[in-house]
Amino acid sequence: MFDRKIIVVTGAAGGLGNALAEHLSKYECDLILVDLHPIQNEHIYKSNAKIHSYEVNLQHENQIVSFTNDIKNKFQHVDILINNAAYLYYDPVHELSSEEWDKVMNVNLRGTFLVTKYISRLMIPHSKGKIVNVSSVAAISGVVGGAAYSASKAGIIGFTRILAKELAEYNIN
Repeated sequence: MFDRKIIVVTGAAGGLGNALAEHLSKYECDLILVDLHPIQNEHIYKSNAKIHSYEVNLQHENQIVSFTNDIKNKFQHVDILINNAAYLYYDPVHELSSEEWDKVMNVNLRGTFLVTKYISRLMIPHSKGKIVNVSSVAAISGVVGGAAYSASKAGIIGFTRILAKELAEYNIN
């Protein structure tokens, strides 16, 4: 299923992303792990997969362009993109700074958009690809103190819906 695939996972150093990376590392694939922090799970590196690790701040488009250009030069395409990176910050709305709001939106929503924008350009010429955008139950039910996080994850749901329509003609789903 994942053998001989080129798979990108953002947010690969923490929680869910690390678990995804560990699971996918069991396959004979090229596993491209992206996070702000180094990936420190030894099980991932002692696996069947070829691991390629990138430290990228998803708030900075130039860093996203740089790592996606590197992927293009090494692999020419990507089979699967898993947008999992997230920044969690909790404060009630009346105490939430605009700087923290912006950081949550920049990492969670804008980062997902930018990584998808550049990686989908590697999928389109091959007329195939899979994109998985990780959201949260907070997008639907909300979390007290998590207005920015909940809003960013709701944005990902809307983004994913339109993305499916826009990329369907290229067999990317």
